[in-house]
Amino acid sequence: MYGLVVACSPLPVLVAVLMIAESRRLRSAVALGAGWFVSIACTAVAGFVAAAAVPHENLSSHRRLLGFGDLALGIVVAALALRTAARVRRDPHAGAPSWLGRVGSMAAVPAFALGVFIPPSVIALAAGNALAAQHSGASAVVAGLVVFSVVGSVGVSAPTIAIAVQPGRAEDRLTRWRSWLAAHWQQVLAVLLACVSVYLVAKGLFEIA
Repeated sequence: MYGLVVACSPLPVLVAVLMIAESRRLRSAVALGAGWFVSIACTAVAGFVAAAAVPHENLSSHRRLLGFGDLALGIVVAALALRTAARVRRDPHAGAPSWLGRVGSMAAVPAFALGVFIPPSVIALAAGNALAAQHSGASAVVAGLVVFSVVGSVGVSAPTIAIAVQPGRAEDRLTRWRSWLAAHWQQVLAVLLACVSVYLVAKGLFEIA
């Protein structure tokens, strides 16, 4: 679930689309995806390590403490959702941030750094917390982290895959994606964050009860 939410995050997809549609910088788009993958994987690992280090006397108390962690993360995500929704209400037709105008000429190294910077870290932390709550073995945890990171990278990698698989048809597709994402990315982000916040708060309260 967390991987799908991260994959659907609209801003990095828009960044990748702009890199390819404006200047065909496939290398930069690949670097962006690599930075994104590294960032969400490391953040999820950090979330898991922090959750696993929570002191506990028994399984029930540990789950309760992790429930408080989910509740706290849910509140943070809810605040981000409300801030994004307030932005949309102020200007429903606001376009993409001005800094996105520079990504079309971005080289691979800055693109990698941008990929590290923009992922939704709170959701990756929640994914690590969820893995710790399962009390699985080391192999299951590693598999869970890999699956989360791979699935979470699908969205930012989609434009690159599209241009590589069907270069002839990709031009029109990228143009449509760019127009739609530039107009609606904030609305999509607000809805995603709201759904995640409701899930985390409900999950946290259930674990605490």
